[in-house]
Amino acid sequence: VPVVNIEGLVDAASSKTLTLDQRHLYFLTVLQLQRTTHPEIDLRQYMRGTFYDNRDLLTLCTGPRLNDAIKVLDDADPEDLVPSSPAAARAMKGYFRELQPRAGTTAPMVIVYGGQDKLVNYLWVEGAIDRSCRAGATIQWEKHPAEGHGDIQAGWVFSWIDGQFNGDKATNQCPQGPLVKDGAKAG
Repeated sequence: VPVVNIEGLVDAASSKTLTLDQRHLYFLTVLQLQRTTHPEIDLRQYMRGTFYDNRDLLTLCTGPRLNDAIKVLDDADPEDLVPSSPAAARAMKGYFRELQPRAGTTAPMVIVYGGQDKLVNYLWVEGAIDRSCRAGATIQWEKHPAEGHGDIQAGWVFSWIDGQFNGDKATNQCPQGPLVKDGAKAG
């Protein structure tokens, strides 16, 4: 499941409210930014302790040491992912913002998301939908308030994709107005 807007991870790291799944995503994103597009990032400003000391182990997805990586992640102190300063947090938010799509898309999108997702906060998804709609995107979305990241029932999406390849006109929910209302923050 692609994550379009992860800027909120920096605020969650700063306030020590990252979920276990979010800690790993935040860690991996910071590490990959430093290893690919931003070698100037000083990792010690964004991770310390167990996360810094085990950064190679925590990038494993398979293999004989995977259980070791899971244990390290489970036991790690969330304090070790708090940015070292407000300036460091602002810089990381800027790097994360660079990962978001910049221009409107010409292809229609379908988005299915859960209100109980422990990895991707639904407000982040709704903020991304709102920004994309304002940029002229064609989007059909469906929120499942009682579902999370790995248990969303979205089998209908396959027929939607097939329909797009067969020339079906995409439903556009964007004209219905913004998703984010009443001053809700959607990073």
